[in-house]
Parts: sequence; C-alpha cells; structure tokens
Amino acid sequence: MSINFNLGYTNFSSAPLVMGSAPVVTPTTDVSSFTSTQIAALSNSQVASLTSAQVRAITTSALEGITVTQMQALTTRNVSALTTAQVAALSTRQLNALKSFQLSALSSDQVNALTTAQLAGWRSSQVASLNTATVAAIATDVLVEFSTGQIQALTTDQMMALISEQISALETQQVSSLKAKQIKAIETRDIAGFDTAQVKALTATQVTALTTEQVAAFSSTQLGAMDDADLAAMNVSQMAALKSSQVGGLSTSQIAALKPGQL
Repeated sequence: MSINFNLGYTNFSSAPLVMGSAPVVTPTTDVSSFTSTQIAALSNSQVASLTSAQVRAITTSALEGITVTQMQALTTRNVSALTTAQVAALSTRQLNALKSFQLSALSSDQVNALTTAQLAGWRSSQVASLNTATVAAIATDVLVEFSTGQIQALTTDQMMALISEQISALETQQVSSLKAKQIKAIETRDIAGFDTAQVKALTATQVTALTTEQVAAFSSTQLGAMDDADLAAMNVSQMAALKSSQVGGLSTSQIAALKPGQL
C-alpha cells in the first residue's frame, strides 16, 4: 500500500513530517523549529527549493547543521534572503563553500555583517566574485580587515567601484600591495581619498602606473608626500600633466631627485 506523506500536509505545516530522519518539506513548512540535525538531513534538492521566507526562518543554531553541499545548493535568491544575523553565524567552512554566482548575490549589509574571523577565511577568488555595487558599499571598518591577498584580488571593476572614503580607509600596507592595474583603475575623482601616508606608501611601480589624469588629480599636499625616488620614477607624460600649483608643492629634495628629462 502506497502512503502519500504530503497528503493534507498544508493543514499541519507548523510540524515537520519525518520519513526516517529526513523532514518532509513543502513551501508551507514552518522550518523555524527545525534543529541543526533536521537541517543537515535535508537533501540538496530540498534546500534548493526552500522559499526565501523559510531560509530567513532558520535559526542561527539550526544553521550550524548546513553542510558544504547544502550551502552550494542554495539559490542566489536564498543567499540574498539570509539575514545579517544568519550570515554572521556561518562558519568559515560554510562560507568557503559558496560558489562565485552565489557570492555575487550577497548584499553590502551581508558582507558588512561578516566577522573578522570570517573575513580572514575568505579566499581571494571569493572576494573577486562580489558584485561592484556591494563592493562600493562595504563599510570602511570591514574593508581594512581585508588581507593584502584579498585586496590584490579586487578586480579592476571593483577598484573602480570604490569610493574616496573607502580609498582613504585603506591601510598603508594594503595600498602598497595594490597591483599596477588596480592603481590605474582607481577613478580620478577618488584619488583625493589618498592621505599623505598612503601616497608615501606607493611604490615606484605603482606611481609609474598612474594615468596622466590621476597624476593631475593629486593635490600639491599629496604630491609633496611622495617619496623622492617614486616621484623620480614618473615618465615624461606624467610630469607634463602636473599643474604649476602641484609643482609648487614639491620639496627641494624631490626637485633635486628629478632627472633632466623630467624638468
């Protein structure tokens, strides 16, 4: 005799039916009472079929039961549905299981909810998967927790998305770790975000990567903070882009370090 376990289930949606050890879940099932064991017993297809409301209803303690494969079964809709409290409760192992397309669904609020320990466990490839709108809204206190490897993982599009407040929040070691293509990707209007300590942290390789528009956007104070050797690394086009007001801010040692062809 065949028994339909879903028969009439909508009338008892607050109490999960169990077949063996796995709960039977329908779109109307109240999962707020599920334990971590019950969550872990769900199949990947059941996890993928959860509604956004059901995902939000999972308690943080029950969330501990989600396995790596279940995390990867979450749809982008369900990843977006996770509350900030749920995101903060995820283990580094669970977070590391998320695929690129899932990470692109994370909002800035969700990323800003990550703990220092969670951020430390993020792979560079995961950082590169964040959408630009999310990157642009990352809180400065979160951004400064990024390792140099994670900072170097930011794509040129993500670098372009950073605003001046975020640029100014970067630690000097983060600034000096930026690749030439990342430096070049910083929007001209955000160059003003660099403080003198950050400008001083720039390497000669980074300075030579600056576009003429970026060079022209530096204030005389910023330019005056640049190391003599770094300024001397500028090419003719970069030097030609400098305005008289910028040149007026150069120190005698900076001017002395310039090559004849730069003057």
